[in-house]
Amino acid sequence: MGFMDFRHYRAPDGVVDITSYPVAASQTFVGGEPVVVGAAGTITECGDDPAIVDGIAAHKSTDVDGNSLGTTHQIAVYGTSSGQVYITKNFATDGAGTAATPTLANIGDSAGFTGPGTWYLDTGTTNLQTEIIGVQDAAGNNLGDPNVLPGTGVWVLFKFV
Repeated sequence: MGFMDFRHYRAPDGVVDITSYPVAASQTFVGGEPVVVGAAGTITECGDDPAIVDGIAAHKSTDVDGNSLGTTHQIAVYGTSSGQVYITKNFATDGAGTAATPTLANIGDSAGFTGPGTWYLDTGTTNLQTEIIGVQDAAGNNLGDPNVLPGTGVWVLFKFV
């Protein structure tokens, strides 16, 4: 489990797509992990290379003692609607979640998710739900910006498609 593997970065017109859901029994995920809404309307952490991702958990599914919140409490989930932009340092290209350094050439690539545990945005997965829309260096400079001399890629910006 990597806290905040994926973070909500910005929303179109400042309108954040966020909905609250009850947690399925015995779930122990942390904020920033991809989740799916089941038939009962409860959320669970996605499995590796998920075919469906309904959102990114805004916070953990357990209380301070580590007990699952279950269906009696709801947690917020950032949605996948158009224009919602996410950011991560966890990037891979091999479909197995092996860390890689993002480059300017990755902008426009499709990617999915590998995990659980530490989750990666991974261009080598079978299920590709996102598009890489930017790469930033450690200081937050956009690779490819002609007005700055960026360093090595660290952060990947993406949106769901």
